[in-house]
Amino acid sequence: VKSFKVISNNTLNEQEQILNEWPGWPGFLKEPRLINEVKVSTPSLYEGGWNSYISSITGVLNFLGVQHDYIYISGITGYCFLVSIPGILRTSLIKESNPTEAWKEIYKGTESFGWELNKWEQKRNQPGKWNLIGKDVELAFEVFNKVKEIIDNETPVILFGIHGAGFGIINGYRNDSYLVSSYFRKEGRNEVPIRFDQLRILNKFIYYYFGKKKEKEENEIFERKALERALKFTKGIKYSKLC
Repeated sequence: VKSFKVISNNTLNEQEQILNEWPGWPGFLKEPRLINEVKVSTPSLYEGGWNSYISSITGVLNFLGVQHDYIYISGITGYCFLVSIPGILRTSLIKESNPTEAWKEIYKGTESFGWELNKWEQKRNQPGKWNLIGKDVELAFEVFNKVKEIIDNETPVILFGIHGAGFGIINGYRNDSYLVSSYFRKEGRNEVPIRFDQLRILNKFIYYYFGKKKEKEENEIFERKALERALKFTKGIKYSKLC
């Protein structure tokens, strides 16, 4: 018994020293039996098809009271009018690799529903590797803490890298994992928490969330702009990688 106590105390002392040396790690690592879980009061649900950006945006807009389906939102943002859909993955989820000019127009269309779209992104240190390693794990942890702060303010987040390099909705967190709504819902599968370092990211970390409410234009006006955007996408060289 005395020997066990000595060994046990030595092990605990070593753990305390490590945790004291790295105070930035969260409390759940010190008390792994405790569950720290926070969720938005009304979760947003992934709505629609295989375009994970549009399906996630639709789910969050529905949460905000904008009741449209993903087909209408795809049309207003212009996404469905892109003549080049780049980089289809094996899971059929679309990579975040549209031309920059196309994304600018898509963001304008997204904001036309009456909410300001906030975006955060940062390039990976080792792009192209399937698993996050080294400094990318540290960056993933920073992203996790940023997303937690947004969730704490009752705001769902749209995060890239969910289940095979697609977008998904983050409705909360449990210890070191995201609580998500993703294309698993479309497939009738149960959602599973995703640990912060288990994201599948191609070249950069990206997340979105809707911030301040904006004055919404009349339907006739923003639908006309959507038609203009559609024409740009279908004929503009800078909007298509095939032209």
